[in-house]
Amino acid sequence: MRPSPALIRESLIFLALGLLAVVMTWPLLPNAATHTADIGMDDQLLVARGIRETMDWLLGNRAGLFDATFFFPHPVAFATTDPAFGIALMLLPFRLFTDDVLLLANLALLLTFPLTAHATYLLVRDLTRSPAAGLLSGIAFGFCLYRAHQLDHASILQMQWFVYSLVTLHRIHRAQRWRDGALFTLFF
Repeated sequence: MRPSPALIRESLIFLALGLLAVVMTWPLLPNAATHTADIGMDDQLLVARGIRETMDWLLGNRAGLFDATFFFPHPVAFATTDPAFGIALMLLPFRLFTDDVLLLANLALLLTFPLTAHATYLLVRDLTRSPAAGLLSGIAFGFCLYRAHQLDHASILQMQWFVYSLVTLHRIHRAQRWRDGALFTLFF
């Protein structure tokens, strides 16, 4: 069975957006297991610890979601910060390939750029029926200066799910399919 031309086109667009993310954040990719985006803060290390704690909870290796080891002996102290639940859930399939939490945190950071740009591309393309307008808008929003300024805040960069939920909400309004409703629920 051959993939459809639409699937090939979407895959190529996503690949191009992924390459743009690698170029924009260079040299983060070749050093993803040893370095973080140096913005002058070490928030990425805290995010990595949060991802580790939350993934361990999701995999059943820890009892309480909000009882993080790095806040010991204070119980439920993880409730006062972001447990990176959405990031950990997104990265869970990648845990099959590596246990390196810094690599996973950097992967989450890198993935936000092409995912946000792709979601914006889909939304604008669906609204305007212009692939060129969608691609230009996707690049403009997915790689805007605000997002580049937040390189050390992976949780703030996770805005792709909101845009994907807007895409599915628009498709629900247009076609009223159950599949789009299920996708909206997942993305929201």
